[in-house]
Amino acid sequence: MAGFSDLCKELVLEILRHVAPRDLGSACAVTKSISYLAAPILAEHRRLKQWFSSIDNFGDRDPALARFLIKILAKPRIAHYVRSLTVDSWGPVWEAITDNARSPASTKSQKSRCRSNNLQLVRTALQKTQIIRADEVDEWLQAIQHSTEDHPILALLLLQLPNLEDLEISSIGMPIEYLSRTTQRIKNAPAGTYLSHLKHVSINIDTDWEDPDLMKIFDSFISLPSLASCCIEGLTIGNEERDFEWHLRPHELNIVDLAFIHCNIGEKALFEVLGCTKNLRSFTLTSLRSDSLSTRQLPDWYWLGVGLLHHAKQSLEKLILLPQGTAYTESCSLREFKVLREIDTELALFFNDPDSSVRGFPEMLPPSIRIVRLRPLTWPFMPSMRDVDVSRTLEQIREAILSTLEVKDVLLPQLSEIHVFTGDDAPNNVFWDIPKACDAQGVLFSFSVR
Repeated sequence: MAGFSDLCKELVLEILRHVAPRDLGSACAVTKSISYLAAPILAEHRRLKQWFSSIDNFGDRDPALARFLIKILAKPRIAHYVRSLTVDSWGPVWEAITDNARSPASTKSQKSRCRSNNLQLVRTALQKTQIIRADEVDEWLQAIQHSTEDHPILALLLLQLPNLEDLEISSIGMPIEYLSRTTQRIKNAPAGTYLSHLKHVSINIDTDWEDPDLMKIFDSFISLPSLASCCIEGLTIGNEERDFEWHLRPHELNIVDLAFIHCNIGEKALFEVLGCTKNLRSFTLTSLRSDSLSTRQLPDWYWLGVGLLHHAKQSLEKLILLPQGTAYTESCSLREFKVLREIDTELALFFNDPDSSVRGFPEMLPPSIRIVRLRPLTWPFMPSMRDVDVSRTLEQIREAILSTLEVKDVLLPQLSEIHVFTGDDAPNNVFWDIPKACDAQGVLFSFSVR
């Protein structure tokens, strides 16, 4: 019976040109003769992999994103090579790809032909996309041509990248209707239809507005079954009833690494997010931006600790909580976490009363802890914290460390590293006796101003 290697050379080459990039190496290694025959195809495969595995869209008001969309629409095979996409330039870009597509000497008719060809490629792509309705195609074309932002272009581009694993959007502004609508439809599409290999998403929101589309985008991405890591910066969600008109619907998330940087999120919304996780291993939450302090009510960080304990007690390995001067209703103990190995936070997380003794600090840490990073309770952007005695706070940290070292062998046998972020105004001699005490217990001690 004839096999693949018995086919004529022309037919073998034509078949190999249609093999998915991830399978091409195996297909070409069937026999030595096929490997020799496929050498030019493999050479092109290596070049495409080198050029397009990671796409980084640099430059202010650069048409790179639109150019790349046209490139993969003209040669769809390129899309299969893209594993990482970074987008950090926004602006009116569509006309630029036709004006600059040819040399400055290009005639008006050549530019018009180029523009027409590009639009036809986009129209065809829109018509073939399952989650874009036929009656929406003209609307999309208008948005892509005339929008002052890249979001419609990015939304269509995401639908063309079947093997994308890492997405970073370095600055996302308004309006984002098309990106929001597209990500929601991706979320609701049958499993494996779009972005089925996406593992990591990082988004920097360049606005302090509470916008339902922003929450929908976040919700859609973290709902993807393949997503394991999500970092979002600048998200704002409050605790008022109106803030929950678009909140997360109950569904199970596969996220293991979740980070909120400079976010302003009420504890109710955080509870809802944590309640959807099942195997969270790393959680980061830093305080909201200073320019939002006058208009937003600060969340109660103690209740966040309770939420983490309730939903991630058996899985959480790394915890970064930097509320930076926020008040606590009660102290928060981490003793019940089973596998927590690393923590970075303020001492105030454990002691809500600034005048209380900190000698009980080691009893609030879990036996599994290995790395402890502590910061003083101070944030100069907050008016209520400008008069905080930094020296007193650092002295409390020193006392907490010494107390920890005294009971290390009994309570914290795996502790191996302690780091303190002192701040710019810290006295130089606060921790004069700590290095020697740490050496005696086999613990690495370090400190820095940031």
